[in-house]
Amino acid sequence: MGARSARRRPSAGWLRWPVGLVVWSAFGFAWWLVIHRNAQVGTPVLFGLAAVALLVLSITLLWVRRNRRIYRAKGPRRQVAVTTGQPLSDRLGRQLVIEPSTGPASEVVLRVTKDGRKTYEPAGVDL
Repeated sequence: MGARSARRRPSAGWLRWPVGLVVWSAFGFAWWLVIHRNAQVGTPVLFGLAAVALLVLSITLLWVRRNRRIYRAKGPRRQVAVTTGQPLSDRLGRQLVIEPSTGPASEVVLRVTKDGRKTYEPAGVDL
């Protein structure tokens, strides 16, 4: 990992609007084709589609506004979230046993024993 990986990659935020416009235009054109080919699509269906589109747009905009408020209140992240180490039990109170070789494994097997312990082990030899 060199200095290059530490740098942030350039933002592609400017690309969202043109891509969104193209996608929504294609969606609208597809419905225009359906309507003009004498399909059985009436006004209630079109109003329903418009209502769902407005609902999705509203939820998305409210979520963005919420995230921006959080960012203004807290500021940018300056470090990775600090944890207190490995958990000793799960949410049901079962003891967790994590084998030391589990960390780099690409696949992990979870076993729950009769006495209620959960054991995480590597699934096999990584090649």
